[in-house]
Amino acid sequence: MWERLELPAFEPPDQLTVNEYEAGQGIPPHVDTHSAFKDPILSLSLQSDVVMDFRRGDQLVHVLLPRRSLLVMSGESRYDWTHGIRPKHIDVVATPSGSLTTQARSKRTSLTFRRLRRGPCDCQYPTLCDTQQTATPQEVCDKLATHASHLEQQNVHEVYDKIANHFSDTRHTPWPQVAEFLNSFEPQSVLLDVGCGNGKYLGCNPQLLSIGCDRSLGLLGVGNARGLSVFRCDCLQLPVRSSSIDGCISIAVIHHLASSERRLTALRELCRVLRPGGRALVYVWAKNQRKNDKKSTYLRQNTAVNKEHTTEQAQRQKLARQLESMDQQLPVPLPVHTNRTEFQQQDVYVPWKTKDEQRTTFLRYYHVFEELELEKLVDQMEGVVIRKSYYDQGNHCVIFEKS
Repeated sequence: MWERLELPAFEPPDQLTVNEYEAGQGIPPHVDTHSAFKDPILSLSLQSDVVMDFRRGDQLVHVLLPRRSLLVMSGESRYDWTHGIRPKHIDVVATPSGSLTTQARSKRTSLTFRRLRRGPCDCQYPTLCDTQQTATPQEVCDKLATHASHLEQQNVHEVYDKIANHFSDTRHTPWPQVAEFLNSFEPQSVLLDVGCGNGKYLGCNPQLLSIGCDRSLGLLGVGNARGLSVFRCDCLQLPVRSSSIDGCISIAVIHHLASSERRLTALRELCRVLRPGGRALVYVWAKNQRKNDKKSTYLRQNTAVNKEHTTEQAQRQKLARQLESMDQQLPVPLPVHTNRTEFQQQDVYVPWKTKDEQRTTFLRYYHVFEELELEKLVDQMEGVVIRKSYYDQGNHCVIFEKS
Protein backbone atom coordinates (compact mmCIF):
# COMPACT_ATOMS: atom_id res chain seq x y z
CA MET A 1 0.00 0.00 0.00
CA TRP A 2 2.90 2.38 0.78
CA GLU A 3 4.24 1.93 -2.74
CA ARG A 4 0.79 2.74 -4.17
CA LEU A 5 0.76 6.03 -2.25
CA GLU A 6 3.80 7.18 -4.28
CA LEU A 7 5.46 9.43 -1.66
CA PRO A 8 9.17 9.31 -2.53
CA ALA A 9 9.95 12.41 -0.42
CA PHE A 10 9.27 10.51 2.80
CA GLU A 11 11.15 7.64 4.46
CA PRO A 12 9.18 4.39 4.28
CA PRO A 13 7.28 3.75 7.54
CA ASP A 14 8.10 0.79 9.75
CA GLN A 15 4.91 0.91 11.81
CA LEU A 16 1.26 0.82 10.75
CA THR A 17 -1.73 1.23 13.05
CA VAL A 18 -5.20 0.35 11.77
CA ASN A 19 -8.15 1.68 13.78
CA GLU A 20 -11.85 1.22 13.15
CA TYR A 21 -14.19 3.88 14.52
CA GLU A 22 -17.95 3.53 14.82
CA ALA A 23 -20.07 6.59 14.02
CA GLY A 24 -19.96 8.89 17.04
CA GLN A 25 -16.60 7.74 18.37
CA GLY A 26 -13.78 10.25 18.79
CA ILE A 27 -10.09 10.60 19.59
CA PRO A 28 -8.89 12.68 22.58
CA PRO A 29 -6.63 15.61 21.62
CA HIS A 30 -2.98 14.48 21.63
CA VAL A 31 0.35 14.76 19.89
CA ASP A 32 2.14 11.60 18.80
CA THR A 33 5.09 11.18 21.19
CA HIS A 34 8.07 13.07 19.80
CA SER A 35 10.70 10.63 21.06
CA ALA A 36 8.82 7.62 19.70
CA PHE A 37 8.10 8.63 16.10
CA LYS A 38 9.79 10.66 13.38
CA ASP A 39 8.32 13.30 11.10
CA PRO A 40 5.92 12.94 9.28
CA ILE A 41 2.81 11.16 10.57
CA LEU A 42 0.49 10.06 7.74
CA SER A 43 -3.10 8.91 8.11
CA LEU A 44 -5.29 7.43 5.37
CA SER A 45 -9.05 7.79 5.97
CA LEU A 46 -11.40 5.19 4.51
CA GLN A 47 -15.19 4.69 4.42
CA SER A 48 -16.30 8.01 5.93
CA ASP A 49 -15.50 11.71 6.02
CA VAL A 50 -14.69 13.20 9.42
CA VAL A 51 -13.63 16.57 10.84
CA MET A 52 -10.36 16.61 12.80
CA ASP A 53 -9.57 19.45 15.23
CA PHE A 54 -6.04 20.88 15.44
CA ARG A 55 -5.21 22.99 18.52
CA ARG A 56 -2.27 25.11 19.65
CA GLY A 57 -2.95 27.22 22.71
CA ASP A 58 -6.08 29.23 21.95
CA GLN A 59 -5.87 28.47 18.22
CA LEU A 60 -8.34 25.94 16.82
CA VAL A 61 -8.50 24.77 13.21
CA HIS A 62 -11.12 22.32 11.86
CA VAL A 63 -9.84 20.15 9.01
CA LEU A 64 -12.17 17.98 6.93
CA LEU A 65 -10.67 14.57 6.16
CA PRO A 66 -12.61 13.19 3.16
CA ARG A 67 -12.86 9.45 2.72
CA ARG A 68 -9.94 8.06 0.67
CA SER A 69 -7.81 11.10 1.54
CA LEU A 70 -4.30 11.12 3.02
CA LEU A 71 -3.52 13.43 5.94
CA VAL A 72 0.17 14.42 6.18
CA MET A 73 1.28 15.95 9.50
CA SER A 74 4.79 17.36 9.18
CA GLY A 75 6.84 20.00 10.94
CA GLU A 76 4.68 22.35 12.98
CA SER A 77 1.45 20.35 12.55
CA ARG A 78 3.17 17.14 13.63
CA TYR A 79 5.12 18.53 16.60
CA ASP A 80 3.44 21.71 17.87
CA TRP A 81 -0.31 21.11 17.43
CA THR A 82 -2.49 18.51 19.09
CA HIS A 83 -5.02 16.70 16.92
CA GLY A 84 -8.23 14.94 17.85
CA ILE A 85 -11.78 14.12 16.77
CA ARG A 86 -14.78 15.12 18.85
CA PRO A 87 -17.13 12.25 19.73
CA LYS A 88 -20.33 13.09 17.85
CA HIS A 89 -22.48 11.69 15.04
CA ILE A 90 -22.73 14.81 12.84
CA ASP A 91 -20.06 17.21 11.57
CA VAL A 92 -20.54 20.78 10.35
CA VAL A 93 -18.82 21.16 6.96
CA ALA A 94 -18.49 23.78 4.24
CA THR A 95 -20.33 23.40 0.92
CA PRO A 96 -18.70 24.20 -2.46
CA SER A 97 -20.51 27.55 -2.43
CA GLY A 98 -19.00 28.49 0.93
CA SER A 99 -22.08 28.02 3.12
CA LEU A 100 -22.30 25.51 5.97
CA THR A 101 -24.20 22.25 6.21
CA THR A 102 -24.26 19.12 8.33
CA GLN A 103 -22.92 15.73 7.41
CA ALA A 104 -23.57 12.45 9.21
CA ARG A 105 -20.65 10.22 10.08
CA SER A 106 -20.55 6.51 9.39
CA LYS A 107 -18.05 3.81 10.29
CA ARG A 108 -14.51 4.96 9.49
CA THR A 109 -11.20 3.11 9.21
CA SER A 110 -7.90 4.94 9.53
CA LEU A 111 -4.44 3.64 8.59
CA THR A 112 -1.68 5.58 10.34
CA PHE A 113 1.86 5.26 8.95
CA ARG A 114 4.77 6.14 11.23
CA ARG A 115 8.51 5.61 11.39
CA LEU A 116 10.10 4.82 14.74
CA ARG A 117 12.74 7.17 16.11
CA ARG A 118 16.00 5.73 17.46
CA GLY A 119 17.19 8.18 20.10
CA PRO A 120 15.93 11.51 21.52
CA CYS A 121 13.92 14.07 19.59
CA ASP A 122 15.81 17.17 18.42
CA CYS A 123 12.83 19.14 17.06
CA GLN A 124 12.43 22.92 17.25
CA TYR A 125 9.10 22.68 19.10
CA PRO A 126 9.77 22.23 22.83
CA THR A 127 6.24 22.89 24.14
CA LEU A 128 4.92 19.37 23.51
CA CYS A 129 8.30 17.59 23.22
CA ASP A 130 8.77 14.86 25.82
CA THR A 131 12.55 14.86 25.27
CA GLN A 132 12.96 18.58 25.94
CA GLN A 133 10.45 18.60 28.80
CA THR A 134 12.36 15.98 30.77
CA ALA A 135 12.90 17.32 34.28
CA THR A 136 15.90 16.75 36.53
CA PRO A 137 15.52 14.17 39.33
CA GLN A 138 15.29 16.94 41.92
CA GLU A 139 12.62 18.76 39.92
CA VAL A 140 10.63 15.52 39.71
CA CYS A 141 10.94 15.01 43.48
CA ASP A 142 9.80 18.57 44.14
CA LYS A 143 6.74 18.17 41.89
CA LEU A 144 5.87 14.84 43.45
CA ALA A 145 6.11 16.26 46.96
CA THR A 146 3.85 19.18 45.99
CA HIS A 147 1.20 17.01 44.30
CA ALA A 148 1.65 13.80 46.32
CA SER A 149 -1.81 13.61 47.85
CA HIS A 150 -3.61 14.39 44.57
CA LEU A 151 -1.40 11.98 42.63
CA GLU A 152 -1.97 9.12 45.07
CA GLN A 153 -5.72 9.77 45.12
CA GLN A 154 -6.07 9.75 41.32
CA ASN A 155 -3.42 7.25 40.27
CA VAL A 156 -3.44 4.86 43.22
CA HIS A 157 -6.60 4.88 45.32
CA GLU A 158 -9.16 5.55 42.58
CA VAL A 159 -7.47 3.10 40.22
CA TYR A 160 -7.45 0.23 42.72
CA ASP A 161 -11.13 0.80 43.46
CA LYS A 162 -11.88 0.54 39.74
CA ILE A 163 -9.75 -2.57 39.10
CA ALA A 164 -10.34 -4.28 42.46
CA ASN A 165 -11.97 -7.50 41.25
CA HIS A 166 -9.61 -8.01 38.32
CA PHE A 167 -6.59 -7.17 40.49
CA SER A 168 -7.75 -9.56 43.21
CA ASP A 169 -8.02 -12.39 40.67
CA THR A 170 -4.28 -12.02 39.98
CA ARG A 171 -3.28 -12.00 43.67
CA HIS A 172 -3.97 -15.41 45.15
CA THR A 173 -0.69 -17.17 46.04
CA PRO A 174 1.29 -15.96 49.10
CA TRP A 175 4.98 -15.34 48.48
CA PRO A 176 7.03 -18.05 50.31
CA GLN A 177 9.30 -15.71 52.29
CA VAL A 178 6.33 -13.66 53.49
CA ALA A 179 4.61 -16.85 54.63
CA GLU A 180 7.83 -17.90 56.38
CA PHE A 181 7.87 -14.60 58.28
CA LEU A 182 4.25 -15.07 59.35
CA ASN A 183 4.94 -18.59 60.55
CA SER A 184 7.80 -17.34 62.75
CA PHE A 185 5.40 -15.84 65.34
CA GLU A 186 4.11 -17.55 68.47
CA PRO A 187 0.48 -18.74 68.46
CA GLN A 188 -2.07 -16.06 69.40
CA SER A 189 0.26 -13.25 68.29
CA VAL A 190 -1.48 -10.20 66.83
CA LEU A 191 -0.61 -9.47 63.18
CA LEU A 192 -1.51 -6.30 61.26
CA ASP A 193 -1.32 -6.39 57.45
CA VAL A 194 -1.08 -2.76 56.31
CA GLY A 195 -2.25 -2.59 52.71
CA CYS A 196 -3.78 -6.05 52.85
CA GLY A 197 -5.52 -5.85 49.45
CA ASN A 198 -7.79 -8.88 49.12
CA GLY A 199 -6.37 -10.35 52.35
CA LYS A 200 -4.40 -13.22 50.85
CA TYR A 201 -1.90 -13.19 53.76
CA LEU A 202 -4.46 -13.03 56.56
CA GLY A 203 -5.05 -16.77 56.50
CA CYS A 204 -1.45 -17.92 56.04
CA ASN A 205 -0.99 -18.75 59.74
CA PRO A 206 -4.35 -19.63 61.30
CA GLN A 207 -2.77 -19.56 64.78
CA LEU A 208 -2.37 -15.78 64.58
CA LEU A 209 -4.96 -13.10 65.26
CA SER A 210 -4.66 -11.49 61.83
CA ILE A 211 -6.19 -8.13 60.98
CA GLY A 212 -5.89 -6.28 57.68
CA CYS A 213 -6.36 -2.69 56.59
CA ASP A 214 -6.37 -1.03 53.19
CA ARG A 215 -7.42 2.21 51.49
CA SER A 216 -9.36 0.50 48.67
CA LEU A 217 -13.01 -0.19 49.40
CA GLY A 218 -13.16 -2.52 46.42
CA LEU A 219 -10.35 -4.77 47.69
CA LEU A 220 -11.67 -4.63 51.26
CA GLY A 221 -15.00 -5.83 49.90
CA VAL A 222 -13.28 -8.93 48.55
CA GLY A 223 -11.64 -9.62 51.92
CA ASN A 224 -14.85 -8.98 53.80
CA ALA A 225 -16.72 -11.43 51.55
CA ARG A 226 -14.15 -14.05 52.55
CA GLY A 227 -14.92 -13.51 56.23
CA LEU A 228 -11.62 -11.79 57.01
CA SER A 229 -11.11 -9.12 59.67
CA VAL A 230 -10.43 -5.97 57.66
CA PHE A 231 -10.99 -2.23 57.99
CA ARG A 232 -10.37 0.89 55.94
CA CYS A 233 -7.67 3.43 56.73
CA ASP A 234 -4.66 5.28 55.34
CA CYS A 235 -1.21 3.79 55.92
CA LEU A 236 0.05 7.27 56.86
CA GLN A 237 -2.24 7.43 59.90
CA LEU A 238 -3.12 4.04 61.34
CA PRO A 239 -6.06 4.10 63.81
CA VAL A 240 -4.28 1.52 65.98
CA ARG A 241 -3.05 1.92 69.56
CA SER A 242 0.70 2.38 69.92
CA SER A 243 2.79 -0.61 71.04
CA SER A 244 -0.09 -3.05 70.62
CA ILE A 245 0.91 -5.25 67.66
CA ASP A 246 3.27 -8.24 67.65
CA GLY A 247 3.96 -8.23 63.93
CA CYS A 248 3.30 -6.06 60.87
CA ILE A 249 3.62 -6.68 57.17
CA SER A 250 3.46 -4.09 54.42
CA ILE A 251 3.72 -5.84 51.07
CA ALA A 252 3.90 -3.75 47.89
CA VAL A 253 2.40 -0.64 49.50
CA ILE A 254 5.03 1.97 50.33
CA HIS A 255 6.18 2.20 46.71
CA HIS A 256 2.82 3.86 45.93
CA LEU A 257 3.66 6.88 48.12
CA ALA A 258 4.87 9.84 46.12
CA SER A 259 7.54 11.41 48.32
CA SER A 260 10.38 10.25 50.52
CA GLU A 261 8.79 11.98 53.52
CA ARG A 262 5.53 10.11 53.06
CA ARG A 263 7.33 6.80 52.64
CA LEU A 264 9.22 7.44 55.89
CA THR A 265 5.96 8.40 57.65
CA ALA A 266 4.41 5.07 56.63
CA LEU A 267 7.41 3.19 58.05
CA ARG A 268 7.20 5.18 61.30
CA GLU A 269 3.54 4.23 61.64
CA LEU A 270 4.48 0.55 61.41
CA CYS A 271 7.08 1.11 64.13
CA ARG A 272 4.66 3.06 66.32
CA VAL A 273 2.04 0.31 66.51
CA LEU A 274 4.60 -2.45 67.17
CA ARG A 275 5.18 -3.49 70.79
CA PRO A 276 8.82 -3.61 71.98
CA GLY A 277 10.31 -6.71 70.38
CA GLY A 278 7.72 -6.68 67.63
CA ARG A 279 8.84 -7.17 64.04
CA ALA A 280 7.78 -5.76 60.67
CA LEU A 281 8.36 -7.02 57.13
CA VAL A 282 8.30 -4.51 54.26
CA TYR A 283 8.38 -5.29 50.52
CA VAL A 284 8.85 -2.63 47.83
CA TRP A 285 9.30 -2.95 44.08
CA ALA A 286 12.94 -2.79 42.95
CA LYS A 287 14.15 -0.68 40.04
CA ASN A 288 16.63 -3.41 39.15
CA GLN A 289 14.63 -6.43 38.01
CA ARG A 290 17.72 -8.66 37.71
CA LYS A 291 19.86 -10.24 40.41
CA ASN A 292 23.08 -12.06 39.61
CA ASP A 293 22.13 -11.70 35.94
CA LYS A 294 18.86 -13.59 36.53
CA LYS A 295 15.56 -12.05 35.48
CA SER A 296 12.88 -11.50 38.09
CA THR A 297 9.51 -13.24 37.81
CA TYR A 298 8.12 -9.92 36.55
CA LEU A 299 10.47 -9.94 33.54
CA ARG A 300 10.15 -13.68 32.93
CA GLN A 301 6.39 -13.27 32.59
CA ASN A 302 6.97 -11.23 29.44
CA THR A 303 6.16 -14.23 27.28
CA ALA A 304 5.94 -12.18 24.09
CA VAL A 305 9.57 -11.09 24.28
CA ASN A 306 10.85 -14.30 25.84
CA LYS A 307 9.39 -16.37 23.00
CA GLU A 308 10.60 -13.81 20.46
CA HIS A 309 7.09 -13.24 19.16
CA THR A 310 7.71 -9.52 19.40
CA THR A 311 10.22 -7.00 20.70
CA GLU A 312 10.24 -4.48 23.51
CA GLN A 313 10.02 -1.78 20.84
CA ALA A 314 6.83 -3.37 19.52
CA GLN A 315 5.46 -3.40 23.07
CA ARG A 316 6.16 0.32 23.37
CA GLN A 317 4.27 0.89 20.14
CA LYS A 318 1.32 -0.98 21.62
CA LEU A 319 1.52 1.11 24.79
CA ALA A 320 1.61 4.31 22.71
CA ARG A 321 -1.63 3.29 21.00
CA GLN A 322 -3.26 2.57 24.38
CA LEU A 323 -2.24 5.97 25.75
CA GLU A 324 -3.60 7.74 22.68
CA SER A 325 -7.04 6.42 23.60
CA MET A 326 -6.87 7.79 27.15
CA ASP A 327 -8.34 11.13 28.12
CA GLN A 328 -6.86 11.82 31.55
CA GLN A 329 -4.98 14.81 32.93
CA LEU A 330 -2.05 13.49 35.00
CA PRO A 331 -1.11 15.44 38.15
CA VAL A 332 2.63 15.08 37.45
CA PRO A 333 4.12 14.38 33.99
CA LEU A 334 6.05 11.14 34.51
CA PRO A 335 7.21 8.42 32.11
CA VAL A 336 4.78 5.59 31.43
CA HIS A 337 6.50 2.26 31.98
CA THR A 338 6.23 -0.53 29.42
CA ASN A 339 5.01 -3.59 31.34
CA ARG A 340 7.33 -6.57 31.82
CA THR A 341 10.44 -4.59 30.85
CA GLU A 342 13.32 -3.07 32.81
CA PHE A 343 12.58 0.16 34.66
CA GLN A 344 14.36 3.20 33.23
CA GLN A 345 13.25 5.70 35.90
CA GLN A 346 12.30 5.47 39.57
CA ASP A 347 9.04 7.43 39.44
CA VAL A 348 6.71 6.09 36.77
CA TYR A 349 3.15 5.30 35.81
CA VAL A 350 2.55 1.57 35.31
CA PRO A 351 -0.42 0.64 33.10
CA TRP A 352 -3.14 -1.80 34.13
CA LYS A 353 -5.43 -3.00 31.36
CA THR A 354 -8.79 -4.46 32.30
CA LYS A 355 -10.05 -7.74 30.83
CA ASP A 356 -13.60 -6.58 30.19
CA GLU A 357 -15.04 -5.59 26.83
CA GLN A 358 -13.82 -1.99 27.17
CA ARG A 359 -10.20 -3.07 27.77
CA THR A 360 -9.65 0.17 29.67
CA THR A 361 -6.09 1.21 30.55
CA PHE A 362 -5.45 2.76 33.97
CA LEU A 363 -2.16 4.28 35.13
CA ARG A 364 -0.86 3.47 38.64
CA TYR A 365 1.89 5.57 40.24
CA TYR A 366 5.00 3.73 41.50
CA HIS A 367 8.31 4.75 43.05
CA VAL A 368 10.62 1.81 42.38
CA PHE A 369 13.46 1.52 44.88
CA GLU A 370 17.19 1.54 44.29
CA GLU A 371 19.34 -0.96 46.19
CA LEU A 372 19.70 0.00 49.91
CA GLU A 373 17.19 2.87 49.56
CA LEU A 374 14.68 1.10 51.81
CA GLU A 375 17.36 0.33 54.40
CA LYS A 376 18.39 4.00 54.48
CA LEU A 377 14.79 5.01 55.22
CA VAL A 378 14.54 2.50 58.06
CA ASP A 379 17.86 3.75 59.47
CA GLN A 380 16.29 7.20 59.89
CA MET A 381 13.92 5.81 62.54
CA GLU A 382 14.96 5.71 66.18
CA GLY A 383 14.48 2.57 68.24
CA VAL A 384 14.52 0.01 65.45
CA VAL A 385 17.07 -2.57 64.34
CA ILE A 386 17.22 -4.14 60.88
CA ARG A 387 17.23 -7.90 61.38
CA LYS A 388 17.29 -8.96 57.73
CA SER A 389 17.60 -7.32 54.35
CA TYR A 390 17.20 -9.24 51.10
CA TYR A 391 16.08 -9.22 47.46
CA ASP A 392 13.12 -11.41 46.54
CA GLN A 393 11.95 -11.73 42.93
CA GLY A 394 12.21 -8.10 41.93
CA ASN A 395 11.52 -6.64 45.39
CA HIS A 396 13.72 -5.08 48.05
CA CYS A 397 12.74 -6.44 51.47
CA VAL A 398 13.57 -5.52 55.06
CA ILE A 399 12.66 -7.07 58.41
CA PHE A 400 13.11 -4.65 61.32
CA GLU A 401 12.50 -5.02 65.05
CA LYS A 402 11.37 -2.40 67.53
CA SER A 403 13.70 -2.17 70.53
